[in-house]
Amino acid sequence: MKKLLLIFPLLFFTVFQLNGQGVFCHPTIAADCVTQPNYIDSVVTSGAVQNFSNAGTNCNTQDNNYAFYKNFLVAEYRLDSFDLRVALNKNTISKIGVWVDWNKDSIFSVSENIYTSASYETGVTIRVGVPATANLDTLIMRVRTAPAFTGSCDASSTGETEDYRFLVLNDMPGSIKESIVKAGLSVFPNPARGKLTISVNNSKDYLLHITDVSGRLVFDGNMNNNIEIDVSDFKPGNYFIRLKSEDDVLIEKIIIN
Repeated sequence: MKKLLLIFPLLFFTVFQLNGQGVFCHPTIAADCVTQPNYIDSVVTSGAVQNFSNAGTNCNTQDNNYAFYKNFLVAEYRLDSFDLRVALNKNTISKIGVWVDWNKDSIFSVSENIYTSASYETGVTIRVGVPATANLDTLIMRVRTAPAFTGSCDASSTGETEDYRFLVLNDMPGSIKESIVKAGLSVFPNPARGKLTISVNNSKDYLLHITDVSGRLVFDGNMNNNIEIDVSDFKPGNYFIRLKSEDDVLIEKIIIN
């Protein structure tokens, strides 16, 4: 079980702003979101160590429809994941993008893009996985909406941009190491190729996630005692297995050849 953590006219150029976590760019927007009501109405997280709910925000008409919600923070361990729900204002369809500055260089790179809409939508729920290499610090998560964009800072005719704080926690607390021993977690063969078998010495119901080193979820399922998984389509490399029950979190690193 996770422990509660108590933490309290269109101008086509890039704007940079100090938001307390670094100097970040944000898009220039031609029309304010009252005149052209394309805006984010709620951002809610669930399943993390610490969650936030920022609902009914309406539009931010200042500073190119940009807002930094510094008092809203999500916290999660490396290699773990949580759900992020983004909803737009009523009767609006647009595109949605999400980024996290995992390496804390104040740049939202292509590899740090968590989600980009393939088509217009009114909202989305996505699974955010924290990479093994994520900086152990308070980072910035960006959520934006626009009719079209290819990056986190593209200028747009309409839309809105919101930044949130994201605390990355250490990936292997001592309690998790102890749980692995008690549960008798076994993963074989390791390195694996073709079939992979995962087993524990109890009959608990586990939620099973397998992620690559970037935090991308490659397998999602349930397990009770043991499971055999076909990994023949996995790309060669390092992966992380996480098993979650009501009172346990188990982690194991595997290699796929």
